Amino acid sequence: MAERKQVFRYALVEGAPVSAGETRVTPQARVLEVHWPSGGLVWNRPVAVIVERNGQMVRRPIVDATRLVQAMLGALAMVFSMAAAARVAGSMRRRHE
Repeated sequence: MAERKQVFRYALVEGAPVSAGETRVTPQARVLEVHWPSGGLVWNRPVAVIVERNGQMVRRPIVDATRLVQAMLGALAMVFSMAAAARVAGSMRRRHE
């Protein structure tokens, strides 16, 4: 019987560590994989780096400023759309009175 492949995967993965002197940095990414019979989709998003120095390990999160700006612009567009729709609905209501 044929082996069944995983269709969906959402995980935190670590990349190859990079060393410079006594410092070692390991990237972390969130990965989303969707597979179907004729292909698939893989999306990686960096989330943090792990810095090892002098026996100490520190996880430094990566802030995606572009994503934050896109979310704010989307919310602003939604507010303006709702305001415009309310204005049009109000003018239509007044026109039919």
